[in-house]
Amino acid sequence: MNDDRLKEGAKSPKTRSFLRMLVTLGAAVSLPLALLGLLPFESLATDLPSHFVPQYAMGTGALLALAAWCRPHKSVFAALGFVFLVSLWQLAPYLPAKNAQEKQTTAKPLKILQANVLFINRDASRLQQLLAKEKPDVVIASEVNAAFATMFAKLKKNYPHQQVFAEDDNPRGLAVVSKLPLEGAEQVFFDSRHVPAQKFSLKHNGKTIRFLSIHPFTPVVNLGRRDNEFRLIAAQMEKDGTDNLVILGDFNATPWCNGYHSLVKPLKLANAREGRGIFPTWPSFFPLPLMRIPIDHVLLGRNISVRDFRLGPNIGSDHLPVIAEID
Repeated sequence: MNDDRLKEGAKSPKTRSFLRMLVTLGAAVSLPLALLGLLPFESLATDLPSHFVPQYAMGTGALLALAAWCRPHKSVFAALGFVFLVSLWQLAPYLPAKNAQEKQTTAKPLKILQANVLFINRDASRLQQLLAKEKPDVVIASEVNAAFATMFAKLKKNYPHQQVFAEDDNPRGLAVVSKLPLEGAEQVFFDSRHVPAQKFSLKHNGKTIRFLSIHPFTPVVNLGRRDNEFRLIAAQMEKDGTDNLVILGDFNATPWCNGYHSLVKPLKLANAREGRGIFPTWPSFFPLPLMRIPIDHVLLGRNISVRDFRLGPNIGSDHLPVIAEID
């Protein structure tokens, strides 16, 4: 009897009407947000909607399935279908692909761990445990405070080559610790003297790889300064050459926003997650990956290939660490 009542309720005109209204509302919200995210203008109104492409794809996909049952107006189908297809097109480079399988070679890859550790996080033990487990060759960190600087100092036996700039009262601390010698390690500035980046090189398998670790402004705080930093980095790196270049860090930008494009396109850089998955990193405290977005990146010049790319566990930060193996 209860099952029959549920079935009858699902078929009732009131239920269909409610679901039709829900689907129409979903189309009315998702279409303008998706369109705003596609516009090539620098503003919060276009930048913020651009970061949620995975959510648009999942949301409109679910709404289309529901619309097939409750039959809203054709314009609702068209709006949802447009957002769904455009979102899939934007996601396509990052979906798992056969040609992104691990490269078969006997040479040892360079294993990198990059993490925003969160400057108000005083518990460095979880990152230390992760380093003991993963044994990366190079660790690049942002928002480094005194607790993490102390932890890195204790690891000098395993990571003898270090450059650490700790900040306790702001998110601008940076660090690189390495098993391999660092060449030309220094802090550099692009748009603002308040936002440092970290530049260094190291040799691996006979190749000198140039690194730039960045952590620009968030778009909510200062969108123009974030995007100007991307443009200035692109201009400088284009002069220096990009073949053996790796740019990595917390970009405060997803692969679908204009600021990210202004850095990646001129330098023709590849994202290490391409062909492997979306790997959303922020905010880590959201329980489901589908609720997060990818803003921590490892970008590679054309002479650098990827063996593996994946996420690490929660280390007490609002970001998940990323682990990449490159040649």
